[in-house]
Amino acid sequence: MLTRSAHDAPLAPNALSVIPASLVSVSLLETLDRRTRLDPLLAHQEGHLKVEVMRALLSLGFTLQEGSPRANHAHFASPTLGVPDVPTWTSGTRLIRVPDGSSDIVAIKDGGFRQLELKTRCDHGSKSGAATAEIAADLARVAQSDEFTFVGALDGGIHRSFSGDKVERRGRKATMTELTSALPPAGELRTGVVHSCAFDLSGCRFEANLIRQDVPGNGVRILMAIDRGTARPDAPRAGP
Repeated sequence: MLTRSAHDAPLAPNALSVIPASLVSVSLLETLDRRTRLDPLLAHQEGHLKVEVMRALLSLGFTLQEGSPRANHAHFASPTLGVPDVPTWTSGTRLIRVPDGSSDIVAIKDGGFRQLELKTRCDHGSKSGAATAEIAADLARVAQSDEFTFVGALDGGIHRSFSGDKVERRGRKATMTELTSALPPAGELRTGVVHSCAFDLSGCRFEANLIRQDVPGNGVRILMAIDRGTARPDAPRAGP
């Protein structure tokens, strides 16, 4: 299926079904944690995180769609037999399209797909600001569709801005007040163990999975995967 001619008619976005978040988020986080727990630079650049997420997804049997979102043609990275985190590249007609732009990663498996938005924030260098506006924008996309998962790598100091235990009061004000207390403090998370929770933000329920990493020479880092959850019990229902 992934080696169709680029001259074939493009497939519609719903030609593949959406893979439920429950089949992706936890296994992805656990694999990513094993691969990166000793890497002090994971949260410094989103490009670095993307490479590690791609390798983790490949090792889990996913094929990844790459290339310009405006082109009918795309490149596909599939697991290599015997070394699954090494890609074998093919090309063909784009399988998944994003109506309002592009996503950081499109993962395909067993006739289904999931799209990922990635963000990193470190305690040092040019990414030292919490930048809640950018993360809030990604979560807004997750809220609009079951297709998306937000994957983040946040150093401990940055994580405090989103977990309600921030001790430093200086710096930029959060653009979304709820976001600054949405996630559990790092002290409530066990190293290398997935912690699952839910929170409400701007009227939408989110389900989050988090793993704490204690990185030698870098301190605490939090990996997270956030998906759209089920509606709150008290949320108004549509229709009569």
